[in-house]
Amino acid sequence: TLDDQHKFLDVADPQCSPDGKWIAYTLSTTDVKEDKRDTDLWMVSVDGKENIRLTSSDQSESRPKWSPDGKALAFLSSRAGGKTKGNQVWLLDRRGGEARQITDVANKYRLSDFTWSPDAKTLLLSLQELDEPAVEEGKPPAKPKPIVIDRYNFKRDGSGYLSAKHPARFYLYDLESKKLEALNKDEWEENNPSWSPDGKWIAFVSHRVVDSDRYNNSEIWISASQAGSTPRKSPGRLAGAKVNNASPSTYGATAFTSGVCFNTASSACQLATGPSAPRTCTWAVAANIAERNCVWKPFITESTTMSAATPNAMPIMDIKAIKETKRLRRLARV
Repeated sequence: TLDDQHKFLDVADPQCSPDGKWIAYTLSTTDVKEDKRDTDLWMVSVDGKENIRLTSSDQSESRPKWSPDGKALAFLSSRAGGKTKGNQVWLLDRRGGEARQITDVANKYRLSDFTWSPDAKTLLLSLQELDEPAVEEGKPPAKPKPIVIDRYNFKRDGSGYLSAKHPARFYLYDLESKKLEALNKDEWEENNPSWSPDGKWIAFVSHRVVDSDRYNNSEIWISASQAGSTPRKSPGRLAGAKVNNASPSTYGATAFTSGVCFNTASSACQLATGPSAPRTCTWAVAANIAERNCVWKPFITESTTMSAATPNAMPIMDIKAIKETKRLRRLARV
């Protein structure tokens, strides 16, 4: 019945601890009397023998993220008691105690997600600057401004009307100094970030074209983990050519410093990096894989000058790259 639907418990967003012993997750329930949904944090041991409730505030908690050392659990919440109102990042000691607010993001932003840096000194926040700042507690709301529709995808469930003026983008938040800085110079919508293990780079998904809502394809970009960076498409550009006995001269005067040996028959890859990166698929020879099944794809960085002799230059994840891969697979089966 309809009444039974309110009794369902919704489990979501499982996050495994760094030591692999615990899984944090969210549990959502419905309060019919108050006519509201509430989401709390729980954690369960991997063997399923222990299940512990971590939060029970009157405000929902979401996006649990273990600290890199596994000693604490961070999450998003707009609970009361913090210095700054609105959605903020809170930190809960794994051993117990009250959670404390660790970000002070101004109410002119909407905070939707975050990720830890490997050294736990910085948070990468996903923020969207609001056209109108959130109303402060105790103050009357200002007269709303007219809603201007300037995007093809102008509305989204859970977010409301969308504006092209301020897309959701990444900001670096220093936990010690509380300094907030935009990761990249340009304003484009950015999603799904991932830090490199050494903390020097951040990969993310973005579609950096005008009126991007009209297109479904996105690309992977890489940015230095410094404020005001200029990201580049990953892994730059690819050049495809026959592998064995290939050398820099095959690609004109271009000297490639890294690349992958791609087996078109099995889709297996071997990464080669450094100035002396091999130009042959040694693993393919050892596995007795036909020479025709291998393609050497060097990475061409932004600083590399493309020469006329560079064959089949194409952006990764581009339609042309997909078609080329399919073509090579067909040739491998001949």
